[in-house]
Amino acid sequence: MTTRLRRRVARLSLAAATLAPLALGACGGDDSGSASVSAPADATVTVEALNLKFDQSAYTATAGDQVIAYLGLDSQHHTLAVLDADNTQVGKEVGVDKGDVATIDVNLPAGQYTLICTVPGHAAAGMKASLTVT
Repeated sequence: MTTRLRRRVARLSLAAATLAPLALGACGGDDSGSASVSAPADATVTVEALNLKFDQSAYTATAGDQVIAYLGLDSQHHTLAVLDADNTQVGKEVGVDKGDVATIDVNLPAGQYTLICTVPGHAAAGMKASLTVT
């Protein structure tokens, strides 16, 4: 190998070593839930979305005004809707992406509710939970 070719290979190797961490960082990282996302202080129920499931299969709350916090912990877009016993949506539906926090402010009387991600296929994959309000 000539001296000129060796220098060129060395420069290309240095450039690749310098740019590799930047390229890997742009891939979006992992979905381990390590994003620093937290619920607001007034949240009465906190639901985390990670890897096509919620962090719990059942939640509880006391009847009355609720602030349901929804935390996006993975790279997929997720939504959250609250359904009553008749499968009628109660309050607004919210959506989150990684690092987002959204809230649903709703007054819930005692009863059984369902929390669901409405993105097609997500509920069937496990993004569905019960909410018992006493």
